[in-house]
Amino acid sequence: MFDFWSIVRRFLYMLFVLWIVATIIFFMFRLMPGSPLTAFIGTTFTDEQHDLLVKRFGLDKSLFEQYTLFIVNTLKGDFGLSFTYNKPVINMIIEALPNSIILTLFSTWCRFGQDVSILVNVTNTSKRNKILSVKSFKL
Repeated sequence: MFDFWSIVRRFLYMLFVLWIVATIIFFMFRLMPGSPLTAFIGTTFTDEQHDLLVKRFGLDKSLFEQYTLFIVNTLKGDFGLSFTYNKPVINMIIEALPNSIILTLFSTWCRFGQDVSILVNVTNTSKRNKILSVKSFKL
C-alpha cells in the first residue's frame, strides 16, 4: 500500500507541476506581441479608458511585479475578472463545480463497473455454465 511520505511526495510533485504550468502560461501571455488587453479593448476605447484598464489589471507594473502579484493572488484564490463575462473567475468556477463533480462521480461509477465486470469475468473463466459467470457475461 501507500505510506504517508509517498503521498506527501506526490502532493509536492503535483504542486510543483501546477506552479510550472502557471508560470509558463503567465509568461506566454505576457510575452506575446501586443498587450494582453487587445482582445478586451475594442476600437471605440479612448486613451483614458485604455490607461484605466492598464492600471486596473496591473499591466503598468514591471513583469516581475506582475508575476509576483499573479502568484500571490492565485494562492489567495483571487483569479481576477473574466474578460468575457466581466465577473470574478472564482464565481464562475463555483457555478460550474456541481456539474463537474456530478460528471466525475458518474464516470468513476462507470469505471468501477467496468473493473468489477472484468474482475468477475476473469475469476469465472474456469467456471463455465455457472450462474454468476453467465450473469456477468450478459452485463
